[in-house]
Amino acid sequence: MSDVQDPRSYPAYLTGMYLAVNAIRDVYLVVDGPNCAFFRIPQIQPNHDWLADLARSSGVHRVVDTDATPSRVAQGNPTVLLERIRQVDGLGDCAVILLTPMTHVAITGRQYAPLLDGLDPPLIHPVIQVVSDSLAGDWLDGYANTLAALARDLVLEDDPGPKPTPGGGRVALVGHMLHRLEADATADLDELLRMITGLDLEVVSAWPSGGDVAQLAAARQADTVVSLPYAREAGRVLAARTGATLVELDLPLGLEGSSEFLRQLGEATDRVTQAEAFVESELRRVVPRLEWVLAHELQGRRVLTAGDPHLVRGLRSALTELGCTVGRELVYARSEHGAPPPTSQSMDASDPPPHHVAPSIQHLTGASDDQQLCKNIDLGVVCSLAVDLLQDHNHHVPFVEVGFPSYYSHALYPQPTLGFDGTLCLVSRLVTALRHWHARQR
Repeated sequence: MSDVQDPRSYPAYLTGMYLAVNAIRDVYLVVDGPNCAFFRIPQIQPNHDWLADLARSSGVHRVVDTDATPSRVAQGNPTVLLERIRQVDGLGDCAVILLTPMTHVAITGRQYAPLLDGLDPPLIHPVIQVVSDSLAGDWLDGYANTLAALARDLVLEDDPGPKPTPGGGRVALVGHMLHRLEADATADLDELLRMITGLDLEVVSAWPSGGDVAQLAAARQADTVVSLPYAREAGRVLAARTGATLVELDLPLGLEGSSEFLRQLGEATDRVTQAEAFVESELRRVVPRLEWVLAHELQGRRVLTAGDPHLVRGLRSALTELGCTVGRELVYARSEHGAPPPTSQSMDASDPPPHHVAPSIQHLTGASDDQQLCKNIDLGVVCSLAVDLLQDHNHHVPFVEVGFPSYYSHALYPQPTLGFDGTLCLVSRLVTALRHWHARQR
């Protein structure tokens, strides 16, 4: 079963842009719109990300609005817009200014290039426009379009070094979800880097990494662009600009997903032997730690998953190989992103679990008794948007939070979900949640 209920129950387009900006420390975003743009920041800082740097106590924020109310837009006066851009341009820690209009400004057809080109003196820093898609797009579109705009217009290094070489060892990693700077999302990035460098490859750039624009521009050195699903267009644009080989991979979730990630990367970079050796070494390290706990703690558990479609897809395969059954999926994104079938050979792609796309709580909690959302569910692996469903007066289901948003769980030490170490961490979190829940029932 799949249905689409409430196209606005998922995070908004601008929220995805803010996530991308938060992950690049010397980028500023100017939103040509009213000051309600600023009040979207608390969705991320501090509620989701305790280490975010979008709003500052100094008042010099990294998300800046132009106070473009409908009445001011109707007047057509760009003075405040240009003042805001000037102010951001003068900041010492600014390298790139992103500019996007809100929908009511975009429909007026305001032309930014002539306005900016006519400034005297000219701006110090480049201004890169990100397409406005607030009406049709969601947070995943905002994140992807921000990285795609940077991939198209960012000035790459003047001295790129040797030209890209097919099968060469330099890699740019593009399109993972760095949804916060806490040590779950950064640990996922670290695990990706560990896996890639384990094949005798060098990661010269990660889009994004929490670093600066110069680190993004180092992608010019890459022989291979490894593309993950949160920014496919950015990966394609960078590969086309640099001449690097493009390798599009799925998220490495679970042991099989992580092994397949390495094997595909090894084949694409002429490192099949290194990939097989790394996979074998990792399985020897990880599997003995899981054998007892999976058989005695997770075997047969029915799980509800909730989050973005890429994460939900990977969790379906990962949880199945852990001995669980995914009983239901909730996808918090617009329906066009979908919930693709699993790639794992261990699952029957023709019989996926029931899933809901962008479901409203009212719809999900309105099911009849024999169709209760959480009926026979033992455990939730969810983002915060689904937590209330697991904790109402009828259902008290243990859960762990993953992905965006995670308002109730924070990570001040490494807690990955991706890769081999992510599998160990996920199993540990799942079993801890189950045992704590059982202790409370005594």
